[in-house]
Amino acid sequence: MTQPVASCDKNWAQHFVAHFKDWIGAKACGIMEKKHASALNPATVSNYFELLKMTLTHHNILPKNIYNCDEMGCPLNIPSCQKVIVSATCKSAKTVSSASKDHITVLKFICADGTSTPPIIIFPGKNFMERWRQDNPLLAKYMHYPFREERTDP
Repeated sequence: MTQPVASCDKNWAQHFVAHFKDWIGAKACGIMEKKHASALNPATVSNYFELLKMTLTHHNILPKNIYNCDEMGCPLNIPSCQKVIVSATCKSAKTVSSASKDHITVLKFICADGTSTPPIIIFPGKNFMERWRQDNPLLAKYMHYPFREERTDP
């Protein structure tokens, strides 16, 4: 075991976690909106997948015809990651916050057969910088808000 810290210096949290490393750990904490947090519970998730299974079977829907669109808002004025102290067995952590009005939106479409399309990125027009489209390894499509022409980098 490590020696106890005599005073609260700038590294006290790291010392605390190191001292109790068998019980707790520090994890990066993502942001989750309040409405999503309230819907994320075992009963809701279980019911969703049971209903999905019945619907897919009843209508004979194949994986190649199932797409998921994941929307992610990247707030421009809120830190995207915070560290929190959690149980050592905890795999991930989220913090709850209200939605920010000033953000970049990323849309990603993924098919149940494992394929995907390039993401779509929507920037607030006042915050868009032309140099952002210079490096585009995912060939993402992007738009400005208020909407102007759609662009795709070559």
